[in-house]
Amino acid sequence: MDADHPMCGVLIPCLITYYELIVAGALLRAGFRLELEDEADNTTKHCEFSAISKTTGQKYWVEAKMRAVEGVLGKTNHDGAKPSDRDATRNLTAHLNGALSKPAADKRLIFIDLNAEIRDGDAMPDWFEKAIKRLDARERDLKAHETAYVFVTNLPFHRYLDETHIARHALAYGLGIPDFSKPTPRTLREAYRLKRKHIDGYEIMDALREYPVFPDTFDGSLRSDASGLNIKVGETYQFTDIGDNGGTIATVTAGAVDEVAGEAMIGVTTLDGKNLILRQPLTPEQLEDYKRYGSLFLGEENRNGSGIEDPLEFFEWLLKTYSKTPKEKLLDFMSGDPNSAALAVLPQSDLAEIYCERLVLNFLMQHDPAKLRSS
Repeated sequence: MDADHPMCGVLIPCLITYYELIVAGALLRAGFRLELEDEADNTTKHCEFSAISKTTGQKYWVEAKMRAVEGVLGKTNHDGAKPSDRDATRNLTAHLNGALSKPAADKRLIFIDLNAEIRDGDAMPDWFEKAIKRLDARERDLKAHETAYVFVTNLPFHRYLDETHIARHALAYGLGIPDFSKPTPRTLREAYRLKRKHIDGYEIMDALREYPVFPDTFDGSLRSDASGLNIKVGETYQFTDIGDNGGTIATVTAGAVDEVAGEAMIGVTTLDGKNLILRQPLTPEQLEDYKRYGSLFLGEENRNGSGIEDPLEFFEWLLKTYSKTPKEKLLDFMSGDPNSAALAVLPQSDLAEIYCERLVLNFLMQHDPAKLRSS
């Protein structure tokens, strides 16, 4: 396109808007509510939009930057791009400075996309260490107000339009935030508490990892739920195949799926306290949803711990159960501890964390000592 072409001036704004939409989609997936800026107000510089966390209620100022690359998304050599430049992080500091130069009344979320090729989707990207070094260098020269949750991404969907599986990468960095996404040895309890402190940042990273996986339905339900045949743990139903006079009302307490037989085995408790096991044939659509979502098909999170490889995730999974265990019971579990008197004065929440941490460490010691050394 000629530099004097009337459309030439809108190419870079369009490129930035493309990435803004990706960021907005990820934030919505992470549970944020978005608020647009008043662009008619020329008295100050504006961010892309504001984002309010539904988890914490915290409001954030959001800025999104994307590296321009010659020949990609309309970028031409009139813009001074270097086609031989292989360092995708070359303009990272400049993008970061541009975002920090705008006044922000709220905490900052800064997203910078490197718009780079994926050379090996299974390997650590070659830009990771370079990006960290640039961020570390910028952090050493921070002013007091220049703190931000920074997310460096490479989401090059536009480069591989004919592909169905595209690797994507994201790096989180706490600029001026020493206890977010910094490689410091910590106990599981310390890591858990810091995760709760910075939960908004963690939820954003989870959303970036999933992007752009689309839900099957607009309301988040499974596709097979529309049949009305799906049984959910914790719900109460009228079961016509048990009892007299049209069936019996019972609450589903447990469930499992036999893929070979194509049926679900459902544990129920009736109103008069009877515990029964029922069998329900499943349609092909229901079986497909079960294969994709596991026990979520039955309305519950995976309770057997399978697929958990990270010690912190294992700790959190255990804590979901033991956070509800009475204090007296937890003290019984740890009755042989030489510091039992000190444990007895702690609140239930602290005891649950201590006990779950010990369970994880004991498990790793027995089954995966290498991971114990690296955690």
